[in-house]
Amino acid sequence: MSIGDYQVGRITGKPSFNLSYPVIDPAGRVQAVVFAALDLDWLNGSDYALQMQLPAGATWTKIDGKGTILARYPAPEKWLVANPCQTWRF
Repeated sequence: MSIGDYQVGRITGKPSFNLSYPVIDPAGRVQAVVFAALDLDWLNGSDYALQMQLPAGATWTKIDGKGTILARYPAPEKWLVANPCQTWRF
């Protein structure tokens, strides 16, 4: 599986990232590639079960390899598409 970086869809205008997975035949050759764009608005609302398991006062954040915040609970609207690596020192 390959997971791409954060991007804004050219057609949809929505923040997303892309996923792809090869379809391999019995001989081990790639026959096709399955591709999907994952809508980050959907992703932020889809982790309900995780959110219910977090201790009171805890936060949960998904960050890509470039440091862009893709999903956050609570208050995702304050953090999404922010890049803390540009301002924070680790």
